[in-house]
Amino acid sequence: MSDSVDQTSVDHDTTTGEWRLIREEAWPGPMQMALDETAAETAAAGGPRTVRVYQ
Repeated sequence: MSDSVDQTSVDHDTTTGEWRLIREEAWPGPMQMALDETAAETAAAGGPRTVRVYQ
């Protein structure tokens, strides 16, 4: 699971803070929900914000 995310992720640091872009693939619903939950928890803990792009 994490290998797929790492391969499609781009981390970026700007003057307004750190963020990452995840270009989405067609993953099952539970995987999509897990990615959303992880992104929200990371941001709430002060980590990078996540932008997910869906096709």
